[in-house]
Amino acid sequence: MADLCHGNCRLKIAMPLNPYDAKGLLFSAVKNENHVILIEHKLLYKKVKGPVPEEMYQIEFGKANIVKQGKDITVVAASYMMQKVLGISDQLQQGSIDMEIIDPRTIKPLNLGTIITSVKKTGRAALVEEACCTGGFISFLNN
Repeated sequence: MADLCHGNCRLKIAMPLNPYDAKGLLFSAVKNENHVILIEHKLLYKKVKGPVPEEMYQIEFGKANIVKQGKDITVVAASYMMQKVLGISDQLQQGSIDMEIIDPRTIKPLNLGTIITSVKKTGRAALVEEACCTGGFISFLNN
């Protein structure tokens, strides 16, 4: 779905990781004057729980979240793939690999500044996406 929509210039695409992000991005979408697609991976509904404040709040489009600070490699993943990355993070930490993990939250606009700054710091990047080899937001970063 994200691959199909990425070429539309005025369209914004959000991919929340957890209930907190889903609510904040949804309220931002309602307030946004552009068209917004909120893509929620179906496996997140059963696997991810978390606190959600009662009050309304917004999460700014194009503002990535550094989920974990690290020094050895930058890992960028969104939505359900972030759950996979977080699942292996502790294992790699035991093997002395300290990952910096970035959740872009929105893939259009994509916060390249945060990603580039992190990659310059760590010197390495792993881009994780559940999609076709071409056309996804990771293929855009890879170029």
